[in-house]
Order: sequence, then structure tokens, then C-alpha cells
Amino acid sequence: MSDQPLLEVDGLTKHFGGVTGLFGRKTPILRAVNDVSLKVGEGETLGLVGESGCGKSTLGRCISQLQEPTAGSVKFNGRELIGLKGNDLRAMRREIQVIFQDPYGSLNPRKTVGSILSEAFRIHKLHPRAQWRDRVVELLETVGLLPSHIDRFPHEFSGGQRQRISIARALTLRPRLIVADEPVSALDVSVQSQVLNLMMSLQRSHRLAYLFISHDLRVVRHISDRVGVMYFGRIVETSATKALFDGPLHPYTKSLLSAVPKTGRRKNNDRLILQGELPSPIRPPTGCSFHPRCPFRGERCSSEEPELRQVMPGRWVSCHYPLLEDQRGLDSVPQYVGEAK
Repeated sequence: MSDQPLLEVDGLTKHFGGVTGLFGRKTPILRAVNDVSLKVGEGETLGLVGESGCGKSTLGRCISQLQEPTAGSVKFNGRELIGLKGNDLRAMRREIQVIFQDPYGSLNPRKTVGSILSEAFRIHKLHPRAQWRDRVVELLETVGLLPSHIDRFPHEFSGGQRQRISIARALTLRPRLIVADEPVSALDVSVQSQVLNLMMSLQRSHRLAYLFISHDLRVVRHISDRVGVMYFGRIVETSATKALFDGPLHPYTKSLLSAVPKTGRRKNNDRLILQGELPSPIRPPTGCSFHPRCPFRGERCSSEEPELRQVMPGRWVSCHYPLLEDQRGLDSVPQYVGEAK
């Protein structure tokens, strides 16, 4: 990874609502993403995890400019993306592509695979039309499909094959960054491994960067170089993958890892089971948004919102009282150590 990040997000915020209705009444403001900052380097995979409704997909859509952010900055290769229009926005689309969660819903059922994959060539005026079919065949072979699949329709494929088609479509413009939004959650476990291995192989051969959004911690651990944990629209912890899974610093991260089933003879004494539900994004709690559910909350938590700060090399956490564990990792009992210095 180079020193200059490929993607740099600073203070990204996305709110919904707040518009005036027919009778002069404003609709409530729903805070989907709040002041998120992150970086992704060239050839790196940043995994993004969190509960359903925490804002992961909205963040991905804002980064890829499928939704317009309310505030903040998104820079790709040093260039600001927010506010781009027309040809400038179209040129950006060649650099950043998206893989959606539902491969069937994201593919036009009325078009053949050849038409779906060659559409980007038409829009961006790439390659002579006589070469389109050969280019599509190359893409299909790259993702492990057959040249004969070019004339089939999406309903004629399995779920794993359809996701391979979605990956091929994302590769048509040779992007540098792919936002993968739950790309394997709808697939069987055996098919998941095939798609993940394909994505990792393509990353090595094409020098791709991934923002990999998922709620499956096992998948994120397998594919990610670093992991960002989201809660209630904010990043609460970022770390290298191994360090985060060996010793989470934020109580919410600890609870996510505790929810993963364990097999064999490993003890479950270290599990941290959360109580209660996510707070309302329309009426967020004061102070730390996690404090109503946190068993380690202190006096500051209900009144003062913690900043995302570095507490040790490569480890960032948004918590007044982070957890510090010994070197035994998840099998150790977390200690409440007070505010990190």
C-alpha cells in the first residue's frame, strides 16, 4: 500500500428527511451516517462491519456517489468527488464500481449476459463495436464462466454464477476501487468461498482495492487487511484485522465477536452479550450513542461524545473507556481500565 491513500473520506454525513410537508411541518431527520472518516490504500481491502441499520450500505452508496452526501468530503486519488456532474462524474464511474448484495435484482432480466456486460462499453465509448463480444468473452473467462454463457439470460444461472456476472460487470471498465456491498450474503457457504477466492485472485492480478461491506465476521476476517466497525452511523473502531479479532478495544466490537458461534472446546466465558435494541436514529441518545447498551459505561458516556482517536499504533477507537486485553486475545477476560492515555 502506498503512502497516498487511494480513497480518503473525511467527515462524511448523510441525513434523510428534514423536508417541509404540505402543511408546513418538517419531517424528522434520520441520521444514517454521521461524521465518518476512513482511508483505503491501493490494493487494500477495508472490511466494514456492524449491525443491520448501522449505515454501512448508505456509506458505500455515498462513497460511490449513488447517493449525495449531506456533508463531508470524498477524495479519490486526491480528487474531490462530491459535486461532480456530467462528464466528470462519468469519468469517475470508470474508477469506482459497485457489487450489490442481490445479484439477480441488480441484473436486467430482459438482457443477455453479453448485452449487460457490453453496456458499459457503449456508455463510455470504449472499444470498437466489433470487439465487444471478444471483450465480454474475456471477462467471462476471467470470472470462471464459459464463453457460451454470453447469450444466456440471468435467470438461467445459479446464484453464485450470477454474482460472478456482477463481478465481471464491475471489471468491465477496469476500476481501481470496488465497493462490495454484502456480495456473498445471499450465497451458500461453499459458493461464498468460491466467490471470495475469485475476488482475492482478481485483487492480486488487477491491483484492486475493496471496500468490503458485510455483517459476516468470518468473511471479513478472511478477506480484509483492515476492519472498520460501525455503530449507529459512526466508525467506533478501526484496526488491522488480526489485531482486532485478537483483542477488540471497543465494547461493541467485543459484543460482535461474542455473537460468532464457537466450536470445539473453547470456553465461552469471555462472551459479552448486549442487552436492548439500537436507539432511534431520529432521536439519538446524548453523549456516546452506545452508552445505553454498554456494560462498561462511565460518567462521561451519557454527556460527552467520544472522538475516534489512536490509542496504540494502528488502533483507533471511539470510546472514553476502551477495553485492554492481555496477549491471550479473545480467550482472556476483558479488564475495565479507564480512559486510555
